[in-house]
Amino acid sequence: MWLRLRRILSSSLLFGLLLTAASAASAQQVAIEIHETPSDQDDYLCWSPVKARARLIKPADQPVLVTLKSLSDPNGGAAQFQTDPGTRPTDQTYQPQPTIDLMLPGDGSWKLFWVMGSRASAGAKDLRIAAVDGSGTETGSLRVMVRVRKDAEKLALQEISQFLDAVAQLHDKPNGMANSKIVKYVQSHDEAFALGIHDAPFGLPLFVAWHRAFLLSFERELQAIDPRVTIPYWRFDRPAPKLFGIDFLGSVFPGSTLVQFAVTNPLFGWQMPGGGGGMVRERNG
Repeated sequence: MWLRLRRILSSSLLFGLLLTAASAASAQQVAIEIHETPSDQDDYLCWSPVKARARLIKPADQPVLVTLKSLSDPNGGAAQFQTDPGTRPTDQTYQPQPTIDLMLPGDGSWKLFWVMGSRASAGAKDLRIAAVDGSGTETGSLRVMVRVRKDAEKLALQEISQFLDAVAQLHDKPNGMANSKIVKYVQSHDEAFALGIHDAPFGLPLFVAWHRAFLLSFERELQAIDPRVTIPYWRFDRPAPKLFGIDFLGSVFPGSTLVQFAVTNPLFGWQMPGGGGGMVRERNG
């Protein structure tokens, strides 16, 4: 009797799980893609609009109207939307909205729209772009992250930790400087500096463009380690005690040029190329 009862309960449980899975699958009626690709590796937003698209997963007899909206985790990022005018939005045509209505073709073809961040994320893909039908039922969604560069003095402890961990992994201290990916950035900047990238008359016109490409390359390598990471910016016209503290980018104490890190800082024990010892920082000019 107990054996029969266990079999009945097991069968009922299995049927319930299958029914739940089927219901979840049927609820996802709309597919959404960022940058017009199915890859989740590029589902990141910034302040600039990027092209996205949505479609019905299963064709319907007629077009289906959905509303796109941004649904955030607690303290998460937020996005806004704009219908596709046929060309990339310009300063004159840029008019993002918290929600937009899209009429999805019944044949399952893609409908384009534009999406951009309106509030920076605090964690990994902490918001989703949701498609909602006329009854308010969510019929499709896509997890995204508003990944933007932030003021270093305003970073949360978790964001600082993520950044430092990624830098330390890129530096790869356990394998020594000979194998460190940081070395190429040190060397390329040294070479550009020697050619006058910081000086007039030839360097100054290229200063901003060269450093923009330099930092973007560095940032992309950090994001390959941790996609949540961006390079924070520093308001050099203001004090930055957090940034230049021993728990972040290190402190230089009076009478020394050697940068000191807390023993808990992932950058503790940092070594420079060529056996030059630790990191040094000094006033220039």
